[in-house]
Amino acid sequence: MDEFYRDNPNDHNFDYSDGLDKKVFNEGIKEILQYYGKLLKEVDGVKYLPKGTILYQGSLNYPFQPGSVSTGNKNAITFLGLDIDIAMWYIYELIMSHELIMSQSLGSEPESEPEPSPEPSPDREPFKRYGFLYAFKLIKDLPITHIIDKLHINLKEQPECKEINSTCLHPQVSFRGQGFNHVIGSKLHTELTLNYNSHKDSFEQIRVYIVDGLHLHVNHGYTDYNVREAILQEYSSGTEYESPIGYIDYSEMFMGEIYYCDNCGFSGNLQDVTEHEKTCSKKSGYKKKKRKKKSKKKKKSKKKKKSKKKKSKKNKSRRSSKKKKKSRR
Repeated sequence: MDEFYRDNPNDHNFDYSDGLDKKVFNEGIKEILQYYGKLLKEVDGVKYLPKGTILYQGSLNYPFQPGSVSTGNKNAITFLGLDIDIAMWYIYELIMSHELIMSQSLGSEPESEPEPSPEPSPDREPFKRYGFLYAFKLIKDLPITHIIDKLHINLKEQPECKEINSTCLHPQVSFRGQGFNHVIGSKLHTELTLNYNSHKDSFEQIRVYIVDGLHLHVNHGYTDYNVREAILQEYSSGTEYESPIGYIDYSEMFMGEIYYCDNCGFSGNLQDVTEHEKTCSKKSGYKKKKRKKKSKKKKKSKKKKKSKKKKSKKNKSRRSSKKKKKSRR
């Protein structure tokens, strides 16, 4: 399950009318279902996630909030990852989702300086650099009511997973950005989906960690990046990490042009990548790639020009994949 997939399993242009995933995922899902067979224990025909299993959730909020992290609906289903990677990349996804808010706020200038508002609102949502990683331990065996073997299915829309006492185990991918990142792709992960309040007696919150979103951002292009390097410390009340950052700081940290090292995937601004390439351990015929936001017309014409160049180059699929724009959810 270490393979990276650069196909979006939730591609809106793909026909899922037969209920099947894209064929590229078949072997990976087969492996993950075999893993479930070893992970779960069965008693009298009922499968259980065993006591002692550690699960994770990534969030921008403290304390832990059951339900939907993105909308704040506490009655919605809760997603918990069985590995740390998917929870950490979800923190990054949430941070990068502010880019849309930023773009909208920069689209028009206010006629006058707005008055400070004591209550948060959608147009005044605070920007975050840091997130929280929650670690839970099962203190008793948890019955699994459904194993979902399809990757393209949205669990929020599955009736059997929305039932108050249901527990669904299923494969999932991570977004390294606002949406699925075709340049980098994703491994297959596992999530547990359930109504947390109905099963909270089965869980014990054992750790809360502070995660540096900027560290994730700088390194999100590495396929071999260890996300644990972005963990700063265990949470302690009243730290500076709980405070939001201003839109100028957010823009400078997360919205600049992104450059990639063609040898290893290191990403950052031009200066960072230029300095990195001097000591890159995988350096071999380096050529720099730059991704900018372009209009659709310009993007199409640029693709045509690139396609001509690709024919005369080796490793064309590897090079061209780094020139695509980040997809959005």
